[in-house]
Amino acid sequence: MGIERRRHVRIAGPFDGYRVGFINTPVRIYDISEGGCFVNSLHSAPDAGRQLELKIDLPGEGWISLKAEALYAKPEFGFAVSFVEMPAETFRRLQGTLLRLGGMSSGSADDESKALSPAPPSCPRCRNTAVTPIVMAGSALPLLKCETCELVWAPQDAVPGEKA
Repeated sequence: MGIERRRHVRIAGPFDGYRVGFINTPVRIYDISEGGCFVNSLHSAPDAGRQLELKIDLPGEGWISLKAEALYAKPEFGFAVSFVEMPAETFRRLQGTLLRLGGMSSGSADDESKALSPAPPSCPRCRNTAVTPIVMAGSALPLLKCETCELVWAPQDAVPGEKA
């Protein structure tokens, strides 16, 4: 039997939230981390792999909007999601809240600068952080390649240089 290790620090919750759709559905958020959360909902869970949008009320930060992908469901309770395509500002706000609620931040300027440091890039397909920057000839757009699944993508916040 192997030892289960979590990738991210989790905060239990509950947090208020909405599943965004034609009609916004109120949900409760548990076990939130930089990588995902568990969504408690009275409505049926989405199928694994389905993309959805969540709005979560972070204490001290206000509402953030996150794109997520359903991972698995627990019948009669809810479903787990992983966050995808998180903008840098949303990541900073989420990370700052997690540090503060997890007791790892005293609110000092040093803690704030740590929260502002970018997360290591992870593959949008398999979430692996073993990625390699690659450069295409004649392009100023940075690209990353996953060492596990070999996906190549441009980081969401990448902006081509003036020569591109």
